Amino acid sequence: MSTIELAVAIIGAGTAGMTACGGALEHPDRVIVIESAVYDTTCAQVGCMPSKLLIAAAGVSHQIDIAGIFGIGVMGEAIIEARLASDSSDRFCSGAA
Repeated sequence: MSTIELAVAIIGAGTAGMTACGGALEHPDRVIVIESAVYDTTCAQVGCMPSKLLIAAAGVSHQIDIAGIFGIGVMGEAIIEARLASDSSDRFCSGAA
C-alpha cells in the first residue's frame, strides 16, 4: 500500500462536496474526492429537480387540456417524455464537475 500527501480529502461528491472541491482547487495536485457512486447531487439526479420538471410538464399538459374553456383551440396531443428530466439535470450538473 502506498501513501500520498494531500492538502484536502473530500468525502462525498454531492452539493457540499462539489462546493468544497471548487474551493480546494488552489492545490489541485493535492486534493482527492472520495465517492462511492456518481459524482452528482441527489437533487439533480433523482430528487427535487426531476420531480419539479415533470410536475411543471404535467401542469402545461393540463393547461393544454383545459384551453378550450378559454376559447383556445389546441391541435394534437400533449406527450410528456421522461427524457425531459434527465436532459435538464445533465445540463445543470455539467458545470459542477
